[in-house]
Amino acid sequence: MVIYFYLLLLHGLLPLQLYSSNAYMMYHGAVNKASRKDKGILCFEQRASHRSFSEQEHVQNELSQKSVTITAPFYYPEAANDMSLLHNIYVQPCLSKEEAATCLSMARKHAQATGCWDQSTGRHTNYNTVDFEVEDSEDLSNYLNDIGFHNRITQQLSDAYDIDWSYITFLDLFCSNYEAKQKKRINDDNEQQQKSTTMDSLVMHRDGSLLSFSVVLSDPSVDFEGGGTTFDCLKDVSLSPQKYVELVESPPSSLFDKHTKDEDIVVRVCKQNGTIQPQKQGYCTLHSGKMLHGADVATKGNRCVLVGFMDVAPFVMDTGRLGEACKKWGRLDVMKRRHKFQEKKTRMPGSWTLRHSKFLPQKNMSHLPTLGIPFPSVAKRADEQYQRRERLIIEDWFLRGALLPPDQRDPTSMLFYEDDEDITVLE
Repeated sequence: MVIYFYLLLLHGLLPLQLYSSNAYMMYHGAVNKASRKDKGILCFEQRASHRSFSEQEHVQNELSQKSVTITAPFYYPEAANDMSLLHNIYVQPCLSKEEAATCLSMARKHAQATGCWDQSTGRHTNYNTVDFEVEDSEDLSNYLNDIGFHNRITQQLSDAYDIDWSYITFLDLFCSNYEAKQKKRINDDNEQQQKSTTMDSLVMHRDGSLLSFSVVLSDPSVDFEGGGTTFDCLKDVSLSPQKYVELVESPPSSLFDKHTKDEDIVVRVCKQNGTIQPQKQGYCTLHSGKMLHGADVATKGNRCVLVGFMDVAPFVMDTGRLGEACKKWGRLDVMKRRHKFQEKKTRMPGSWTLRHSKFLPQKNMSHLPTLGIPFPSVAKRADEQYQRRERLIIEDWFLRGALLPPDQRDPTSMLFYEDDEDITVLE
């Protein structure tokens, strides 16, 4: 079969599709749509940068600076030393300060013209996000192509997680804006937050992609305070001190400057809520999208980030592992809903009645208001601490085995024969 494949490729008979690196939503993996037949070898067309060699060399020198790796702690008890690269969260330069500022200017111009940052766009079904797709802004999309951003970020993810760049593809690329809520003064002593249709934070969630990244386009020292990516696995975790990292016990008080004065510090990590805050404009955070994460509250100004969801070819992953993890996470959600339902029923008049009145000596004795509902087993599994511990154990278990070892990744396994016996590749 392999020999037949290469013979067809050699003679130009195989319709091998090359994908442009800015073709969003171009690939849906077997995990999300396992019933689809459009599985095959995934390739990228490397876009040539329009910059001169001297300009590219200058940018590379600026980006070859400080980077930080933060490893998530282990929670799965049966494999204490079996770590995966997916446990790592990387904070490193991606755009130069000039490039980030240009992207920010273009994003703000597009948002002002379209009003897409004035309220939730509804792009993400389960979360009210304020963002726009990069491809909707012609100026920003073209600029990212000109500076070779797609190749740059794909290569960074490839280097970080040991996945060939040709197996990584964009699922979504968008610009999100976090705007601090404005306060309305009532009198000299009291203030209250005004209602807003924008967002200043994002609840904990998991992305639809295996890999994700976010690039800070705003300048943390000027444009905003607060914000950052919060990881559930880093909450209340004591991390070892390392170069370029400022470790803090809790979010900085409003009485102090929220931006570090140390020019060598590239990221601040808050122990209390597990928030990672890059302190440099143009720096990106790379992580697995399956880590439970969210966005911490922006307390002042506007924080604009460029966010990407990146998927990998199915033959790189143990696809059954994601399905098993989702099933376990789903069971935890069901237990919370069951506990909530039982609590609601307990408070309702005439609830939880026993239909055995004919065996009781008096009438109206079948209702037992002290029956002990919710059930103890349900209450235990719905407890927030229990739920968090189980979620982290499942997450740790998934990260350990989600990626197949390099020697087990077989691109030819994606080939299949249709009814007419032609070889088809993902289109």
